[in-house]
Amino acid sequence: MMYEKKLERARKLQREQRGLEEEYHGEKLYEPSLEDELEKGDIFALVLSAIFTFLPIAIIALVGMILLACLFFRINLF
Repeated sequence: MMYEKKLERARKLQREQRGLEEEYHGEKLYEPSLEDELEKGDIFALVLSAIFTFLPIAIIALVGMILLACLFFRINLF
């Protein structure tokens, strides 16, 4: 994973801020990694949902900027 080290540092800082110890009576507590929490098709579903969420917004913004530029520069599209 790209940001695994940063994620681990952030989790460690959160544990320290909450006052949780890394060890419990000499035994390390089990902390599931991100891979343990994800199922088989979760990454694909996350990417697909991000595309379906942000792509229409980007298209609307692009069309708006084009129409604004046409209005500003008095360009006839039709």
